[in-house]
Amino acid sequence: MKRYLAALAAASVLGLGACSDTLGPGNASDQDRAELLAILDESGWFTDEFGDDGAVVDFSFGSGFDFGFGALLAEAQDEVPLVRLWGRRHGRPVARERTVTVEGDAAQVTWIVTFEGEFVLDRTDDGQINPTSKPLAHQAVQHAVFTRRAELDDQGRRWQLVGVSPREWRMTDPDERTITLTRVEISINGGERRIVIEDPAALLDIDGRLPRLEVGDEVRVAARVANDSDLGNTPPEFVFLHLFHANPSRRAWIRVRMFRNDAGEYARKWTVRHPGRGRIVVDAIDSQAFNTDNDDDYRAHLIGIPYRVGSDSDSDGGGE
Repeated sequence: MKRYLAALAAASVLGLGACSDTLGPGNASDQDRAELLAILDESGWFTDEFGDDGAVVDFSFGSGFDFGFGALLAEAQDEVPLVRLWGRRHGRPVARERTVTVEGDAAQVTWIVTFEGEFVLDRTDDGQINPTSKPLAHQAVQHAVFTRRAELDDQGRRWQLVGVSPREWRMTDPDERTITLTRVEISINGGERRIVIEDPAALLDIDGRLPRLEVGDEVRVAARVANDSDLGNTPPEFVFLHLFHANPSRRAWIRVRMFRNDAGEYARKWTVRHPGRGRIVVDAIDSQAFNTDNDDDYRAHLIGIPYRVGSDSDSDGGGE
């Protein structure tokens, strides 16, 4: 299987192009900008990727691995086949714009990263490596706020990160944003704590709304999706969770399918296995992307909610 995955990934490698790294129309000094961006780089919440790069086995299927999810197969009413091997090849960003604005003792950062990659899938069931690909044009958007410290910290820094938004991955072309995650809810230990995201640009206070988890917590993630494509597919979309701290044996990205319940939401539970930082990423993909080999029909929307597990001293950057 490892050889299969490596070969499939190799077959879909993108050429590495130059990245345009620009500063937006912010007013920060060079010193403030450098410090603020360095803090975000080190936070573990502002990396470009959200999971495995390339085509991987989908743990929505019975794969022989037990992550506490059970071996769930495709739903009986599925008419669009969910392939066992699929993935994204983002490659390097083609553009990264970071706008840093300072007003008195507060600072704001808006981070927009643009990718031109491929959505890779193998729709055959013949034991052969038959990957196809279709265009993928994503933007990743995220926001952060800082306050100025009264005194320098032990690293000589003047700024403190106090709030971050979820990271939103959206289609670069606004006309292609036909599928939208309208609501994501995280419920911890049966509702003991709850976080609701309806606007991916909304800030999460690091000492307040940002999910702070502990090893052993049971986390339920539920999502609602609006899909305007009206193609008549069953199901109209597939929804997945990308998780980093759910593998009981090691820190590693996995993804699992979320299933729609009678309330019309997609839901899944998982158990926190390791300390660290990362994102709970909900990934909604129009099912038409799985219905053709290489048409330009990939449409998706993703929201990655940052979290902590344990103390800051346990942080590992979420593996990203």
